[in-house]
Amino acid sequence: MNVLRLALHPEGLAPRVENFGEWRAHLLSRLRHQIDATADPVLVELLAELAIESMFPADPQTAELLAGAARGKTAK
Repeated sequence: MNVLRLALHPEGLAPRVENFGEWRAHLLSRLRHQIDATADPVLVELLAELAIESMFPADPQTAELLAGAARGKTAK
């Protein structure tokens, strides 16, 4: 089990986190930072999954990163 999946999944910890919006933004920001540093396509896939699973629209930075990944670019 991936800890990010557990933290952001609607049936995981997400409903129990009082400041979920802030927590989600922090976790996705850290993941984007890792993607920028490594260009790891597995992390890009994880980011896409988490953006969908956490049932919130992707923030602009995540949306841009995912669009770039769809075009074959994983890093800025």
